[in-house]
This record gives sequence, C-alpha cells and structure tokens, in this order.
Amino acid sequence: MMYKILICIGVILAPMNVFSQDSIRFMNNNIIATKISEVGITDIKYHRFDNLDGPQYIVNKQDVRYIKFANGTVDSIRVEVAKSTTEPKLEYKNETANLPTTSTDAPKIIIKRNRLVYNNRGLGEAKLWMLIDNFPSKEGKVKLMTEYNTMKKYKNTQYIAGFSGLGLALASVVAGFSLASADTRGSSTNNVSTVVGDIVGGAAIGIILGVTGSTISTIFKAKRVKKRTEIAEMYNDMR
Repeated sequence: MMYKILICIGVILAPMNVFSQDSIRFMNNNIIATKISEVGITDIKYHRFDNLDGPQYIVNKQDVRYIKFANGTVDSIRVEVAKSTTEPKLEYKNETANLPTTSTDAPKIIIKRNRLVYNNRGLGEAKLWMLIDNFPSKEGKVKLMTEYNTMKKYKNTQYIAGFSGLGLALASVVAGFSLASADTRGSSTNNVSTVVGDIVGGAAIGIILGVTGSTISTIFKAKRVKKRTEIAEMYNDMR
C-alpha cells in the first residue's frame, strides 16, 4: 500500500519538476532556462536555472522574443525597435571574481609570453579556474576543465620532483659525512682516502639526485606553462 502511495506522489510531483523553470527566447532564437526575477519597462532580470544562487543577469527587452513562465503562460515582448541578433548584455554582480559568464560579452584572455591577462588584470591559475567554472557552455566547460586538471597534474609533478630532488641530495650529503665519521671512529689507522671517498661519494650522489630532480621539475614546469597557454587559447576560441 505504501509503495502505491509513493508512486502516486511521484506522478503528481513529476509535472511540477518539469514546469518549475521559466525560459527566455531571444531574437536570434536561442532559448535558455531561467528563473525570472523581474520584468521591467525596458529590461528583464533573471538567474540561470542551472545556477539559481549565482549572478543576476539583465537583458534588454528588445533582444527578447518572448518569455515562457513556469505555469505555461507566454509573455510576448513587443518593443518598437529593430531586432537585435546579439546575445543579451549581462550584469555580473560578483565583484570579487569579476568574471563575466557569457561567451559573447566576456573579453578575451591576452597571452603575453607566459603571462595571462584578463580584463586588464593578471590572470593566475586560481582565477583561470573561476573563469572556466563560469563558462556558459557545459560542453566547453568540460573540455576546459579537463585541460585544467592536466595542468594541475603537471604542477604537482613539478613541485614533487623539485622538493624530492633537493631532499634526496641533502640526505646523500649527510649520509656521506655520517659514513666518513663512522669509518674514522672504527679504523685504528686514520685512512684519509676512505674518509674523503665517503664524503665525495655522498656529495656526488647528492648532486646527481638534486640535478635530476631539478631537471624533471623544470620539464614539468614548461609543460604546465604550455598547457596554461593552450587553455587560454581554447577559451578564446570557444567564447
């Protein structure tokens, strides 16, 4: 009996989930799912349905063909101006991030050698992630995020190799001195060549490990910088 009641409740609530969103159709026939906040005299305010807690957008009525509300009501927008073929201009209210989420209005990422600049400000990897996270196209966002995760792997390997190489180098030098000290104490005759050999051997191994770690770190740093540039170019191409 309880199972049948749950099925009935699901059947009743299913249409509510389907029609719980508003939608806007623009003059260029693009349709987006929204939650309308306000319909003013000249503009419409709304939130994206897939990010209701995100920024509020403002679009001019002249760019809108009609609004379809959650209850099925359709409000045709009639403004006596020439039809626009551009996407709506958005008002982004998150001042801390300062990253627009529309592909048509967002500025390009400027690539200056190995440095990224966005909206006249330096674009670090943290803000690059925020820019990707706010990308309007889901498919584009997935592609950019995949490349960003690859860049993070390069970064992790860069630091691990660098610090590991340095740590092993220091450990080898210390081990060489420790072995030399043990040979000095354990030998009745002060074998200078053995002691020197221990020190030099430890130092040599330390240098090899340190250089190897540094080389690997440098290689992955170059890969990381290259991947960051590729992500910026992908973003510019898909915006």
